[in-house]
Amino acid sequence: MIKKLTAFVLALAALCTMSGCSLSDTSWVAKYDGRQVSAGVYIYYIVQAYQSAFYQVEDMSKDVLKQTVEDVPAEEWIAKEAMDGFADFMATEQEFERLGLSLDESTLSNVDSLMAQMWAYYGAIYEKAGISQDSYREIVANAYKQNEIFHAYYGPGGQFEVPEEELKSYFSANYAKMKYLYVEYKEPAEGEEKAEDDTSLTQEQAIAQVNGYLDQVKAGTTLDAVIDAYNESKGRTVDTTDERRNVNYLQTSEDNQDMPLIEKAFSMPYDTPEVFTTEGRVYLIARYDVLSDAADLDLNRDGLLSNMKDEEFQSKLAALQDPASYTTNQDAVNRYSVKKIVKLVA
Repeated sequence: MIKKLTAFVLALAALCTMSGCSLSDTSWVAKYDGRQVSAGVYIYYIVQAYQSAFYQVEDMSKDVLKQTVEDVPAEEWIAKEAMDGFADFMATEQEFERLGLSLDESTLSNVDSLMAQMWAYYGAIYEKAGISQDSYREIVANAYKQNEIFHAYYGPGGQFEVPEEELKSYFSANYAKMKYLYVEYKEPAEGEEKAEDDTSLTQEQAIAQVNGYLDQVKAGTTLDAVIDAYNESKGRTVDTTDERRNVNYLQTSEDNQDMPLIEKAFSMPYDTPEVFTTEGRVYLIARYDVLSDAADLDLNRDGLLSNMKDEEFQSKLAALQDPASYTTNQDAVNRYSVKKIVKLVA
């Protein structure tokens, strides 16, 4: 009986060798401190890397794996990107635990909500690749964990806390608090006359309309009231109980289609509405001091910290990546190869 069983095992092993299957447990891809990370997490990063490569190859109509990305064979590039993504995932998980952090009930609810939304769009593709909903939930939760680590570093009382004055200085230099409305206009092409059924305004008409709104403000009507009336005339819902309903924050940028508006915003005096014309639009616009109301800083604090410190944070997280801190299941890595996963989702 023992001989028959041995022969059966050897035969099965030989069959698996020929067919590419594995007798080992490939349901997990990494293990540390008694925790196993599912193979679906690693597969996810292969899929993400493939999708990124797809948009970078020379000819998207051809087999991606037969092309190059950044002068590197696509298969090799995808494998490295996937492993880098997975290493980032692991560094986040381990640092989150080292810092003794946890996700509260509200955050966990957000994880489930976001996961459900994204799964509705991409679930079919992920399932084809072998990514379960549980694995995808780990991915989504990891993003929230990374956010918690960021705030543990740079938030109040954090190891690398950003001083309040530094935050205020950055806010004032890089953000403009605005209230505005705009009226669009369209000029006929050179040599053409405006069609009789064309209801669009000319530039002259738009300027006259916006100057009328400015006259209302000069006569004592608040800018909020003027903007509210304009929005209501366009069929938009206006919540007049929201004191910040018309506030916008424009950020400095070197590559933005609204650069004329941004340049104007940062050159304006405070509390003085003006008429401003750009290509296709005429604005009634006013700027306010971002530091005059503490609520402005509080509302934008997370975004400010992110803009100021995200690059530094990513470097710190990369420095924490340590494959020696966990056991990698090489059988799983080999089984879920780039070629195999790409074949499933391409």
